[in-house]
Amino acid sequence: MTTPPDQPSPSSELDQLLQIAQQAISKGRLQAGQRVLQALTQEYPDEPRVWLLLAELSGPQPAPTPSQAEAVLPQADHAEVPPSPHHEPVAAPVVPPPEQHVPEVQPDDHRTVFPLLNVLAMLVIVLLLGAIGVIIGHNVMQTNPFALQSSAPATANPINPSAELPIPTATAPDPTSLPPAPQATATASTIPLPTLTLSEPTATAMPMASPEPSPTTMTELPLGSILDHDGWSATLLRPDYAVVLDGSLGDLAPNGRFVLAVVAVSNNSPETRILPPTFFALRDDQERTYSPVPQASTIYLTLYQRGQHGDLALEEPLEPASGMRSIPILFDVPLEASGLRLTTPSSGGAGWPIGESQALPAGP
Repeated sequence: MTTPPDQPSPSSELDQLLQIAQQAISKGRLQAGQRVLQALTQEYPDEPRVWLLLAELSGPQPAPTPSQAEAVLPQADHAEVPPSPHHEPVAAPVVPPPEQHVPEVQPDDHRTVFPLLNVLAMLVIVLLLGAIGVIIGHNVMQTNPFALQSSAPATANPINPSAELPIPTATAPDPTSLPPAPQATATASTIPLPTLTLSEPTATAMPMASPEPSPTTMTELPLGSILDHDGWSATLLRPDYAVVLDGSLGDLAPNGRFVLAVVAVSNNSPETRILPPTFFALRDDQERTYSPVPQASTIYLTLYQRGQHGDLALEEPLEPASGMRSIPILFDVPLEASGLRLTTPSSGGAGWPIGESQALPAGP
């Protein structure tokens, strides 16, 4: 199988897969990173970086760095010089170590001060809040005419609240005892009464919050990303492992055209199992779904050399804890289908893209 000319180089694909493995290891997914590295050892057996990362992941902890070793081992320029045979060692006088005076721990006086300071600070804050509340309430009472109207007692004479009006009797009242009418009219006109129009608050229209745009759903999965479902782990390592085939596969002819996907699958359960035929599916840009062609994987491995184009067929069982095994899967899709992507039950509609730029011959 040849790599299409518009696909990225193997070195960039290897760097991307190594970066995915390192990200999985840094996030604590050690088994996922180890599976990717084991699959890369089969694809790139001559690449030392794959083996080094796999050895670091499965081997013991690394030895101390040279800077740490230099801090432990003595330096070469400070190494002891062996004594000369012509000179006898002279015992140096032993100086007694100086007496170390341990200062007595004095009780911390500040610990008893801080609680008192905290209490005083809280009292000051409470007093300030109370003063602010009184000032705000006083200002509100002065600016609200309805509060003044309701709080003041109702009196007959707004000019002199203590004055009492004369009580009318059955006899004709004395004109001199009643207040003149013009004076009452003038008094009423000098003090305007509050009306609802002056103090009625105007309702302001609140701005309506615009609906947030719905997040776009991801439809493509990066190469090398591992998906887990029901004890299975699957991934697509390279872009040339998912291509469109031209023609028939031996005696098996498609209704439209064949699409080949060589996936890496691992059986994580303790029992030998066969991968369900509905585990992988193809979807196009119109959300149409296509299932694998039955027995097409076995026919493909019969025509091609087993081990180079796939380890096991889709119909063959996988041993437990056997690592990543490559399985070729073929789909029959219409000629007009576009935007194909390989999906799994746990991908949520997203999938690995299928290269449609160049169709490869289906026969060997």
